[in-house]
Amino acid sequence: MNDVLSRLRTSLEGRYTVDREIGRGGMSLVFQARDLKHNRNVAIKVLRPELTASIGADRFLSEINIAANLEHPNILPLFDSGDADGLLFYSMPLVEGESLRDRINREGPLPLEDSLQIAREVGDALAYAHEQGIVHRDIKPENILLASGKARVADFGIARARTEAGEFESITDANMAVGTPEYMSPEQASGSDTLDERTDIYSLGCVLYGMLAGEPPFSGRTPQAIIAKHLGEKVPTLSVLRPGVPLWVVRVIEKSLGKVPADRYATVKKFVEALEEPRRRPDIVPIVVAVVLTLIVTGIGIGVGRALLRPEPIVLNSDWVVGFPFPTMGREKLSDDIGQIAALRIGTALEGTDPLVWKWGWDWLSPAQRQDPELVTAQTMDDIARARGARFRISGALVETGNEASVTLFLHDVLLDSTLIQRTATTVAHGDSVLSRVVQAGREILPALFEPGQEVDYAAFEDRDLAATALWMQGEMEYRRSRFETALNHYERAVERDSTLAMAALKGAQSAGWLKEYERAELLVDRALDQSARLPARHLYFAKGLKGWVTGAADSSVYWFDRCLEEEPGWREAHYALGEVYFHLIPTQSRPDTLAKANFEAAIQADSSFTPPLYHLTQIAIRQGNVESAAEMIGRFQRLSPENRFLPPLRLGFECVSQGPESIAWREQVDRDASVVYRAARMLTVAGSHPPCAEAGLQALLAYGGERFQWAAFFALQGLLAAQGRHETLVMLIDSVIDSGTLAAMPLYLIDAIAGSQVEAKALEMEAYGERWGEQYERFREFGDEYMWIGWLYGAWHALKGDSTEVRSLRDILRDRADEADDEEMALYAEALSGHLDLIRHDSTSAIERWSSLSSVGIADSLNASFGRSIPIERLRLAEVLCAQGRYQECLDVASIFDHPGPLIFIPFLPASLALRYQAAVQLGWDEKANEFRTRLDRLGRLDMLPGSEEGW
Repeated sequence: MNDVLSRLRTSLEGRYTVDREIGRGGMSLVFQARDLKHNRNVAIKVLRPELTASIGADRFLSEINIAANLEHPNILPLFDSGDADGLLFYSMPLVEGESLRDRINREGPLPLEDSLQIAREVGDALAYAHEQGIVHRDIKPENILLASGKARVADFGIARARTEAGEFESITDANMAVGTPEYMSPEQASGSDTLDERTDIYSLGCVLYGMLAGEPPFSGRTPQAIIAKHLGEKVPTLSVLRPGVPLWVVRVIEKSLGKVPADRYATVKKFVEALEEPRRRPDIVPIVVAVVLTLIVTGIGIGVGRALLRPEPIVLNSDWVVGFPFPTMGREKLSDDIGQIAALRIGTALEGTDPLVWKWGWDWLSPAQRQDPELVTAQTMDDIARARGARFRISGALVETGNEASVTLFLHDVLLDSTLIQRTATTVAHGDSVLSRVVQAGREILPALFEPGQEVDYAAFEDRDLAATALWMQGEMEYRRSRFETALNHYERAVERDSTLAMAALKGAQSAGWLKEYERAELLVDRALDQSARLPARHLYFAKGLKGWVTGAADSSVYWFDRCLEEEPGWREAHYALGEVYFHLIPTQSRPDTLAKANFEAAIQADSSFTPPLYHLTQIAIRQGNVESAAEMIGRFQRLSPENRFLPPLRLGFECVSQGPESIAWREQVDRDASVVYRAARMLTVAGSHPPCAEAGLQALLAYGGERFQWAAFFALQGLLAAQGRHETLVMLIDSVIDSGTLAAMPLYLIDAIAGSQVEAKALEMEAYGERWGEQYERFREFGDEYMWIGWLYGAWHALKGDSTEVRSLRDILRDRADEADDEEMALYAEALSGHLDLIRHDSTSAIERWSSLSSVGIADSLNASFGRSIPIERLRLAEVLCAQGRYQECLDVASIFDHPGPLIFIPFLPASLALRYQAAVQLGWDEKANEFRTRLDRLGRLDMLPGSEEGW
């Protein structure tokens, strides 16, 4: 763009002194200049030359002149405009501050009050412009400038000119910037020619969402993908990403983001008033109090006074029911846990009846109350139900007398504080008979939970195989206690006896998923889906999400779990499952680490006794060195599930981080349980968080762990050595493994060299060994799928040397294999090599588009162990190209994936990714982030990767 600067200087000589370029966007370039006539600093914005023809000088200048008449304290004024040697430009004040985009990039989510104040000020500016008949049509953080504590909106004229020229009618040309799709209203994105002020309301809603969440409501790899979400997907729940945002703010944002303009606020003024409304309530309190006191003092309307002073009633959901374990008296012939089983049987029936949502009150009882349900008072049950937002609760009692047992069931309306129905039945003192009577009693109270005249589905209350039902209930008890191994066995036996038990199959699939028993989980989830007609909508969505999880379809899984949370916000299993997807798989959404943590925290918020999310949250705290938080969570884990198999590795990792690796007797730990050592070391390897502890554990496993963990420990250790630049030790380790006969270690030299390790000589030796894997590349066709990834690796290596012939040959072999076997992994590798060919041809645009659209394939275990399924080479190359093009925010986002806790193969690429992130942060002016990346490189001993170092790039 030096030509633009030169032309601008020449054409504006005498009017402006143009200094330098200070910014650029998809539509324009910005230059700092001095207005010679008025003796003031200005910013000159120039429309990119390639867009001038499509907009036209007359149209552009006409719209700029209209916008120049806008005078408002929150609108950035326009000083001048014109045509400078064919360059369309306008000038405006040079703001000493930053854009809203700069602040969000630097800070992430903004404070609530700041976000609301900025939204109100932007709204005031838009309301004024709308009164003048002007719609902005391009509200986004880049066009909101922050200076002197005030928000000012820019680019009114250029947005109008671009729209009038028809630019927003198509998003198909990848080379033509079209604004920012993340903030486009559905009607604007679809090319409507009747845009009104409600399109600005939608965009401002997206901006406010982004200020609070740290990212816009919809994102994606391509503009088309983002637009599709605006058109068809529900806005992700802001309460998940930012639980502290008040509900009224969430509702204002959701209304402003209505898909149809008629569903939004009619004017931006009403939008601003909605943001102000709760703030105005304190102003009317003195008036209300005065009126009430007057009424009371004068003896008039005492009832009215009391009504006005009464606190606002709690809103309880009439579809939500909380169940409690039944106290049992007698128990000579009945089992000790029959009271819990009976309550669970009612609960599972209610859970399978749309639209009812059942919640297990046992989760919120004290340990003493769980031990003895007779200690649970009616007041306690009402308080728990009210706290969970449920209008109804179900309780009961079992009394065994000789050979008989009586079953009593109560349905209580918490809102009205009244028992609606009480049913008592007598049967023989046998567990199966008791459950049968409980089901019958539940069937009788079911109509009371529905509106009069509403059709009631009794299918979930049908009598079933009693043995299968008993197994199902035993599974429920074990599942609720996070004893997933035992629960899974019960569920599988139940479904084996009665294949129509869809809910049991689904819960079994959940248990198997938590245990990483993917084949068993897929079998059970398929069983549940076979009975989809018996599943309520939220459980059907959950089954589909779980199917995606166990098969590695990350984006599909995210979609269905999001649907679950739309049906039932706050559902702990859905939050936890969604967190697992972000934590273990690699969906296309940005910031998977943040989303994983947010969902785990939401699951804990929904049920503080639910232990599975604690495992990953504790891992995160240990990796971050947050010792106090980690200690507190380990203590909670110990209290809630003392026998949990996930607890020992957390304790071991915590001890090493807090006291140092020398404090651990590593051989004794390996002898006691090698799996605990591996999980602890693996946890501390992620993102290079604690190299000394990770290495000590991995070395102990290699020395004493036996065959089971040797390969995994070697794989992780060589990556850690490569990341630390310990090249001689790395070569000794890999050579020793190859010499022992494990030829599968040979490709690691290629991977480590590509990642930036100084092992090029060994990589060339590996290349010479090609005939040991197949005499010519064509012989890859004869290999099984287990080794086909070597073609991808060789291709990436040759791409590094610019050898397009070999890359194309290997790409074609992989593509043919993918077509023959319908193999998505081979297709992934072939497409990855096509991106390398694009770069060799200097077509970086195509390479970026191709690599950005690639999705990792496979379940979590395959991503952890595979050399190539997570395409680390292409992710690093993509980040490098983006940084080279000055697209620093995108570069940082892509490079950050190497902190993911899943793929071990990411570890060697960590230093190069941190160096790229450092470069991007420096260019963006994020000093704190840059220091963080520098510190992490220093911890790895890799400051040589930074620019300006003796060995740096």
